[in-house]
Amino acid sequence: MPRRGRMKIRSNLIKRSTPCTCITVFDAEDLAELITVPAMENGALFKTMFPNWEKGTSAQRAEVERWYGELLQEAVETGGRHGFLQLRDWEGYPLGFCGWTMHWRVTLDEERRSERQKSFPELLDCDAWVDLTKRLNVERDKALEGMGDVYRMTCTFVRPEYQRKGVGSTLLKWAFEHIDEVEMPVYLFAPPNAVDFYAKFGFEVA
Repeated sequence: MPRRGRMKIRSNLIKRSTPCTCITVFDAEDLAELITVPAMENGALFKTMFPNWEKGTSAQRAEVERWYGELLQEAVETGGRHGFLQLRDWEGYPLGFCGWTMHWRVTLDEERRSERQKSFPELLDCDAWVDLTKRLNVERDKALEGMGDVYRMTCTFVRPEYQRKGVGSTLLKWAFEHIDEVEMPVYLFAPPNAVDFYAKFGFEVA
């Protein structure tokens, strides 16, 4: 779903939450364990990548959580074109986070090569993941044809018990305040049940 231009939106910020803050390398492990996996595990993408998740041992599941934590930590350490924001309550309890990255066309192949060189958790179906990635890349290239350099929303994760309470809207509102300063188009991959949500922020189905 590409997004063009700016769009003002009022967010229903949940009560007793702090302003969005940048994610540090010290946050990555907790965010992966408490937010990333719980927010993803019932989705089609996660089930494609980890078809044996329900049968996995606690050690295997912990390995997946560590893997996501390492990926997030690496992205935060890289900095540069990556951006991440988190939302916590007043007691420091993490509610959700989002991330985005600037994509220069010349860097895409380099990133794909880098992804192939990583070690993977035992529960990951690498063949299914690679096939899915290829198909998504084809769809992305079609949607972004002629658009040049773009921002990509890499993730928006909210703890299941805090979904539909304004956390995601708050995160995106703050994120686009940063992104819109550059005035570049933005795109993301959205599941069918999230299309209406992202449409509120100016995204269109391509």
